[in-house]
Amino acid sequence: MKKIRVRVTGIGGQVGPIGGSLEWEYLESNYEVARSVLIDLESRRVLWQQLGREDPVACVMSAQEIRRLMTERLPAVKHGDDFDSALRAIRRAATEFVSAAGQNRDFGNHIGTFVEHLEAMRFAMAPHIAALAFAFGIPLEPELREILPRQDLSFVPGFD
Repeated sequence: MKKIRVRVTGIGGQVGPIGGSLEWEYLESNYEVARSVLIDLESRRVLWQQLGREDPVACVMSAQEIRRLMTERLPAVKHGDDFDSALRAIRRAATEFVSAAGQNRDFGNHIGTFVEHLEAMRFAMAPHIAALAFAFGIPLEPELREILPRQDLSFVPGFD
């Protein structure tokens, strides 16, 4: 049975003969939100391109897009639950990466610094991505699975 989520957007009343109104909007299910988030992350090159082939400026732009996407999706989930925490952690990792890049978004032209921060961001995001995939039974694309920690991930759909 599919759960339908609604959010009350307005309540009206009438003082005379009993009456009133209720306005609402339908919300996406958590599954739909998680699937949307994972599909969005699959297309972010900063998460799957090989380290030697990454362009720092393009990665910063990709991380900025991740921040925007996570911020957009946060209102669709319950504040304070595990899903909310995962989206916030992914957004925080992207924010820290963008901040580390500096004003010119190029990590001061130090490839070692860039790689260090890129790996740190991927490492910070990976458990949350794996948890979302597992919690909602959503398979991940092979490129995105590459950033996940090297451990037994048979619990994540698509991992054998």
